[in-house]
Parts: sequence; structure tokens; C-alpha cells
Amino acid sequence: MAHRHHRPAHRHTYRGLLAVLMLCSLLIIAAKPATAGLDIVKTANSAIRAHQAGDRHEALALYTLVIDSKELNHGEHLLTYVYNNRGALWRDFGQYDKAIDDFTHAIDNRPDPVSYMSRGNTWVDLGDDRRAIEDYTASIRMRPDYARAYNNRAFAWLNLGQVDNAKADFARARQLDPSIENLTMD
Repeated sequence: MAHRHHRPAHRHTYRGLLAVLMLCSLLIIAAKPATAGLDIVKTANSAIRAHQAGDRHEALALYTLVIDSKELNHGEHLLTYVYNNRGALWRDFGQYDKAIDDFTHAIDNRPDPVSYMSRGNTWVDLGDDRRAIEDYTASIRMRPDYARAYNNRAFAWLNLGQVDNAKADFARARQLDPSIENLTMD
């Protein structure tokens, strides 16, 4: 008669418990947000560096990590900056609706003349010059010396056939910054 090796019952219990603990650990790890432990300011700076270096896809991914982390509070300048920069990338990629959303989030977070102008530029891309003019005007109200906003609004006026308004904005832009090109209608 062959001798059968008999394992004590507690070994099966131990292995089962170990398997359950490992499964629970994996579930806890999976439940944590991907951004847990992320240094959000370093990540934002890495996004900015990638953007400046022309690595637009890397910058987009990093800006998205920063936004999705929800670690920046409403009203923080950095959150506005990140939304505005990601919006600019969406615009570069031809994703105009996503760009409008990000510029709107930037404005809702902390109104800023650059975000208004960027959204205005995107409205022009979409053929909505009236909305563009509204945003350029908001930008000018916040920063009355913003020559580029006057210049861009002038082109939107031209698109709507309002030549006198365009001439006035071109003249104001020229007065504020003579170095901007396309400031005359000659």
C-alpha cells in the first residue's frame, strides 16, 4: 500500500488567506488614482518644458495629468495656466471644441486676458467671429494695452464686414505696439 502524504488542513487555509490578501492588495492599488503621490508642480513644470521643446504630445499628457489630479484649487493661477496651455495644444491639433472647453475652464477658474484672447482665436477658427469679438473685448477690458487683442479683434471685424471698427482697432493696436504686423488696411 502506497503511503499517501497528508497535508495538514491549516496549510490550505494559509494559502487561501494569502491569496485573498494579495487580491485585496491589488484591488486597493488599482483603486488609487494614477496621480497619487504625484508632485503636481513638478509635473506642471515638466509639461511646460515639453511644450516649449515642441514635444506637444508629451506636454498634452502631462497637462492632462495635472488637471485630472484635482490637486490644484479653484482660483490658482497655475490651474488657469495649465488649462490655457492644454487648450492651445488642442487648438494646434485641430480639436477646437476641446480647446474652447479648456479656455473656458481657464476663464472660469481665474479670468485672464490671454485665456480670453486664446478662446477668441479659437472662435475665429470655428468661424464664429461674433463670439471672438466678445472674447477679444473681454481681454481688452482686462488689459487695455493689449495690442494683439486689438489686432485680432480688427481681423474679426473685417470678417464681419465692419471695416470702420477694424480700422479703429488696427489704429489702436499700432499706437500700442508699432511692431505688430498687419496693422493697416492699405
